Amino acid sequence: MELKAIRSFDAVAQTQSLSRAARHVHLAQPALSRRIHALERELGVSLLTRHAKGVALTPAGAVFAGGGRQLLHDIGAAIDRAEATAAGRRGRVVLAATRGAVASGLPVEVQDSLRRDYPELTLVVQDFEQPTASEAVAAGKADIALCSDSVAPPGLVTEPLWAELLDRVIVPANHPLAARSSVTLDDLGALPFVIARGSASEQAGERVGAALLAAGLRSPILALDGDVRTVHVAVATQRGWTLITRSRAKTPPEGTAVLAVDGLSVAVEMTAVWRRDDRRALLQTVVRRMREVAAGYPDSRVRAPGGAAPARAGVSRSAPAGLRPVRSAAAAPARAPQRHHDAQHQPRRAAARHVAAGALTAVARARAGRRSRAVRALGARRFADTGRRIPGGRCARPARGG
Repeated sequence: MELKAIRSFDAVAQTQSLSRAARHVHLAQPALSRRIHALERELGVSLLTRHAKGVALTPAGAVFAGGGRQLLHDIGAAIDRAEATAAGRRGRVVLAATRGAVASGLPVEVQDSLRRDYPELTLVVQDFEQPTASEAVAAGKADIALCSDSVAPPGLVTEPLWAELLDRVIVPANHPLAARSSVTLDDLGALPFVIARGSASEQAGERVGAALLAAGLRSPILALDGDVRTVHVAVATQRGWTLITRSRAKTPPEGTAVLAVDGLSVAVEMTAVWRRDDRRALLQTVVRRMREVAAGYPDSRVRAPGGAAPARAGVSRSAPAGLRPVRSAAAAPARAPQRHHDAQHQPRRAAARHVAAGALTAVARARAGRRSRAVRALGARRFADTGRRIPGGRCARPARGG
């Protein structure tokens, strides 16, 4: 049984007329009648009764019409869902985000934006810590991760989205320093600096370490196994202090106090991480939306289309003529010597152009003269037998019949 037969019968059932149904399905009426008869033979039942005013459904026809209409609806919905899934507009994506990333607000912004534009796309945000967010993607527990720059397991793709300032520290909530609003690294020298092994990439670790040393780090280093949550628990239990980003500082771990660090300026990149072999359009829809949201952040690391560097504040290179920057007065004198040089040599250049034009004219005239003399000589030879010449050396043709 073909869908076109069910669709044709549905048109007949709704219009109660073979002629109107034929126009609806773009068939000639005889062709539609043959299709309905073939459907009745295939089913082995009579679906229609014919009368002078048209057709009517038999009891079997009414039952088949209802089931056929539902079948057509279900098939149409299945096709729509398949097309939406293939185009990345429908499905479920799990985002593993660190608490610092969640505190930045990007996951919620992406969720709201996708919900508005793609109602059938569901983004589930799960709470992780460094470095377990990227590990969740590698293990297939999440589709994409949002975390700070860390060591990515093999088979993963990382893309920086924005930079987070790492200029806040947490100390035990009942430590004497907790009553202050800011500290220096020298003030923290008596407390160990607590870190989690493998929670940052080698490059990020070297960058942060260099900034800490330049700012006067004197604290002993306490490296623990586990994720960042382990570090936060260690700080809350009087074992030391650690760095956190400004976004994470908005919701500090329980039992800790947040302090600004004087003299420390360092940033870490927040990255999106997904599996290299995951080429679903659905995932790319989420990645594109994360780029679009992060592109509006002050310290965005999103590259412009074509691989160009991130757009910076100011007038764009492709600004309309009315918005292009005006050259400053300080830059104008730099071209003054060149303009003076051009004005000084302009008469000389004009004279040279005039001489060149005269020489070309003389050559052209000489060539024209040689061509004229050659034509006259040819004419004299060709008509020498007539003995008649015209002034200027041209020969006159003899009259016909003379």
